[in-house]
Amino acid sequence: MIPPDFSLAAALAQMQLLLAPAADKGSLTQSLVTRAQDKHLPGDYAGRASGIVRDRVYPALERQMSLVAEMQKHATHDAGVWRLPNGEAFYQASLKIRTTTSESAERIHRLGLDLIKQHEGTLDTLLRKQGMMQGTVGARLAAMFKDPKYI
Repeated sequence: MIPPDFSLAAALAQMQLLLAPAADKGSLTQSLVTRAQDKHLPGDYAGRASGIVRDRVYPALERQMSLVAEMQKHATHDAGVWRLPNGEAFYQASLKIRTTTSESAERIHRLGLDLIKQHEGTLDTLLRKQGMMQGTVGARLAAMFKDPKYI
């Protein structure tokens, strides 16, 4: 099974970010160094960690990136399990296991959409009371999270 193209692209981008800095400057090494310093632990954590990252982690990450790049050649943009053999039956069984309901996927989806509409209406009313009238509910919430007076 091959994940959709956008998932593979996101995974590759994350791996490239991990691989970009020199081993001694990367987050994997620096996280350990910082924590060891904060705990006043003696030892050469920077040297040991950067050696492991350089000699073992980065080569493994490069191999993983090669595999993901190879998978991209065969990936499609379709993300649902419906595209797989018996995908709809698999999805229905997954719903039953994870939700303990026998409702159809379509019914659960409709319930979710109805809940979102209900919550958006409530949020819209609350946001308007705060004088936030412009944009979608999502855009107004995002603006709120950036505004120091609401944080």
